[in-house]
Amino acid sequence: MAVAVALDIADREIVVCSVHLQSNADTAARALQFRTLMNAQEGYVGDRLVVIGGDLNMPVHAPDEVLFDLARARGHDWDACNAGGPTTRPTVWGEGAADCTLDWLCTRCVTASAAEIVPALGDDGTVLSDHDLILVTLSLD
Repeated sequence: MAVAVALDIADREIVVCSVHLQSNADTAARALQFRTLMNAQEGYVGDRLVVIGGDLNMPVHAPDEVLFDLARARGHDWDACNAGGPTTRPTVWGEGAADCTLDWLCTRCVTASAAEIVPALGDDGTVLSDHDLILVTLSLD
């Protein structure tokens, strides 16, 4: 599942896409889903700037995970966009995927810096979501 929007920022068009890959998919199924997303985007995006982010349900520890390589082969960067650390937590409504890194950002023709993970906690420590917020500073190339 994905939603994309084209925005005009500083006289440049940037396509921002929020994606959620199937939670019970294996590595091959996630690769197919992500490849399908990127193929669909190519016709829509053209040479515009791109940010893709969301719950990719891709544990960083999976040795055979290919999503990083699929995106890099199409000019996307992961390294500067992600802070490295868990992005999920248990909640009051379920155990969730505690202490996993399932949420990711990648960019194309946009420079990312200052990536950080912001806990999804209220001021009183109440869990607001089972997924934390990824913040990043973006500079248009």
